[in-house]
Order: sequence, then structure tokens, then C-alpha cells
Amino acid sequence: MENERMDLVQIDQAATALVNGTNSPIDYANALLTIDDSGVSKKDLIIERLEMYKGIVVTEDNLEDSKKLKTSINKVATNAGNLRRDVKKEFLKQQEDYWNGITEIKSEAETIVNELNQNIDVFETKRKEEQKQLLLEKVIQPKLEELIEAGKLDQRHADMFEFNESWTNATAVSKVNRMPVKKTQDEMNAELQRITILFNQYTSDIQQIKNALEMVLIKAHETEKSLGITTDTYIKLLEAGVGVPEIQQRIISDVNRIKEASELRAKEAQEKATEEAKQAIREEIHTEEESTAEGEKIAKNQVQVLDKDGNIIAVARPGIIKFKTEDIKNLGKTYKYTYTFKGSYREIKEFSTILKALKELNPGFEYEKK
Repeated sequence: MENERMDLVQIDQAATALVNGTNSPIDYANALLTIDDSGVSKKDLIIERLEMYKGIVVTEDNLEDSKKLKTSINKVATNAGNLRRDVKKEFLKQQEDYWNGITEIKSEAETIVNELNQNIDVFETKRKEEQKQLLLEKVIQPKLEELIEAGKLDQRHADMFEFNESWTNATAVSKVNRMPVKKTQDEMNAELQRITILFNQYTSDIQQIKNALEMVLIKAHETEKSLGITTDTYIKLLEAGVGVPEIQQRIISDVNRIKEASELRAKEAQEKATEEAKQAIREEIHTEEESTAEGEKIAKNQVQVLDKDGNIIAVARPGIIKFKTEDIKNLGKTYKYTYTFKGSYREIKEFSTILKALKELNPGFEYEKK
């Protein structure tokens, strides 16, 4: 093992060579890996020395030397591991520094680009708005008005025209006259066709609604005026998104409901009128019966007062005296008569009350109690 003992010195040198003696593990690792003029690197020499001990058979005789060899080679592995750790640590730090540095450059550049974009966008937004207004005024609106005038569209559906914002791109119009290029014009025509189809469907739906209402009214022997309903009510439902089949069912339901309510009101009015007529007849009969009964009662209890010529000058019944002064001659003259009255206390009190009433009604009338 003499040669082997001498080789342990080389192994120890190899282990020492793996110890970083500089401030940069990466630079030291690069020195180990760099090939010199002889065509080999320090790494190659270390591995060559280590490979000399592959396949050694450990015996009782070389046991102690084998242990020392193991310790020396293990030191090589330990130092190599430490160097690799230090290289990785420095490499990661350098990587982070590279990353942060490059990121800083990128961030600064993006900040400037964003500032430029904001300034450029002001002009770009203005250009797009001007282009949109030009297309609306010179191309789209005239075409919509043409369709409305021809009866192929109404204002409601014209307002449904959807302007595609891509038409404001610089490539959407000609640089010469700023009018739509073929692709843009084709897209506009497709949008015009879309709302025209919607309008045609709308007019068809309205006609179906009118026909449905007319048929239901004919079947019910009614008119829009008699029931107080109009087509407009159901057109509004259509415009709100209600389907034609549902509206048709609604028409049938409304007509039946309104007709039943109208018939019920008419029946109630007729019954009320009939009852009022019956009540009037009952009251008239009752009045006649009361008049007849009262007349018969009056006839039985009243007393007529006649003058010397047989003319009725007063009619009296219990509690009531009616004078007929229009038949008394010499009205306006003053006369004085003396009468003596005889009767019960109640009768004398009633007569006294009559005299007072005559006094109140006729200031010229006088009477004296003795």
C-alpha cells in the first residue's frame, strides 16, 4: 500500500483544491472546469486520481490504510458538495439580481409606453368618434331613412341598428374618401338586412293579432268599441317580447272576461231599474190608499161652516180649521160682535188658542175676555 499512501497526499490535495479560496464560488468553479493548454482541467485530474481507487479489495492487511483512504476521499466529496452549494447560492443571487435588473428596465419602458398610449388615445378616440359620426350621417342614416320612406322599416326598428365599433378602425374606411371599404359595407348591409327582417316579422305578427281580435269579437258578437278594447294593447305586449300565441290566448281571455263583466253590469242595471219601477208602483198604490183612507177619515170627522146664503166659509176637523174668506162679502170693513161661549175647559182653551192665532195673523182683529 506504499503507492497508495503516497496517493493519499494527492487525494488530500484534490480535496484542498475543492476548497474555495476566492470571494466568488462561481469563478472558482469555472477555474476547476476550465481546460488548460494541455487539454485537461483540474476537474479531470481530480476524477483521474479518484478513479485509481475503484475496485480496491479491502483486506485485513490494508484495513487501516483503507479507512484512511475512505476518510480522504470522503473529504473530497464533502468539499465538492460545499462548493456546489456555494455556487448554487451565488448563482441564485445573481439570477435574482439579473431578474430584478431586467424587470426594472422592462417596467421603465412600459411606463413610458403607457404614457405615450394615453396621449395617443386622446387623438385616436377623437378620430374614431369623427369617423363614427361620418358613417352615421353619410352612409347609415340616409339608408335607414330610405327604407322608412319605402315602408320597409319603421323608426322603432331603425333604432335597433347596432353600430359595430370595429367600423371606426382606420382600416374600415378608405384613406381617399373615408367611405367604407367593401368589408365594412358588407357588414353594414347585413345589419340593415337583420333589422328589416325583424320589421317584416313585426308587421306580420301585428296582422295576426288584428285578425285574431277581429275573429274573437265576431264570435262574441261584439266590437272593440262595445267592449272598450283596442289592438294597441296587444301590440304593446308584442313589443314587450310576448309571443303571438300567448297574445292570441290573452285576447280570447280578455274578450270573454270583459263581455261577462259587461253582461253582468247590464243585468244588474236592468234588475235595479225593474226594482225601482216596482217600488215606484208600490209607493204610488200606497199613497193612493193612504189618500183614500185619509179622505174617508176626514169626511167622517170634518165640519163645514156655512154663511146665511149657504156658502162654505170654514171647514173644521179636530185640530184644523180652514177659512174660505174669498167668499165673505164686505171684506176690509170693521165689525164688532159680542159672543158668549160655553163648553168644557178643554174646548174653551182650544177656542182661546184660535183667537190668539187670529190675532197674530190679523193685527186688526181684537177680542176681549170678561
